[in-house]
Amino acid sequence: YRMNIPQIGIVSTSKPSDQNWTRFSFGVGYNQLKNFNESFTVSGNALNTSLTEIFVLQAQGIPGEELTNSFPFGAGLAWESYLINPADTTDANNYISAIPYGSLKQTNVVERRGRMGETVLAFGGSYQDRLYLGLSLGFPVVRFEEKSSYTESDVDPDLDIQDYTINQELFTSGNGINVKLGGIYRVTNQFRVGASWHSPSFISLNDTYETSVVSRFKNGDTYSANS
Repeated sequence: YRMNIPQIGIVSTSKPSDQNWTRFSFGVGYNQLKNFNESFTVSGNALNTSLTEIFVLQAQGIPGEELTNSFPFGAGLAWESYLINPADTTDANNYISAIPYGSLKQTNVVERRGRMGETVLAFGGSYQDRLYLGLSLGFPVVRFEEKSSYTESDVDPDLDIQDYTINQELFTSGNGINVKLGGIYRVTNQFRVGASWHSPSFISLNDTYETSVVSRFKNGDTYSANS
């Protein structure tokens, strides 16, 4: 229900001093190309399937003190929040999940916001009302934000863990440029020939992202870790 303006523009026309040129036109406009706004929730019950098993696979064979540097957005956070632990005392580099078995509830809440739009500068001219030329410069802009919250809860009552949540945030911004050229030649009043060329849009994108984990155990302990 957010208000948005998909397209807006203004064009002005002038009469050149050179009589061979019938008119010049200059325009400025904005076009909304994409709208990224959406929210959704996915939820279901799983048996013997936990995301922590992915972290176990990442961590295998790596000392605990190196996990944060090796997997700062995955196994490192799971290690710091006690979602994975050493399987035994003889091999500290072998890990086991805090949820190795049992049924649980998995919920993922995702919210996305942003848009992709383009500001356009356009120029046009008519030469002797026979040759019509046009040029436009486009400046696309990208803004995208995604926040997700993944939770595993209602785990097996025999396990020590109560639930845990992984929060992820991603922000993408970008700017670019493109060029469009075109022309029409009026051979006769009934016959015209035209041609155009459009360049690709060259866009530079920058991503900023972070992940945090919060785990809660049935004895009242709570642990958190941030990338």
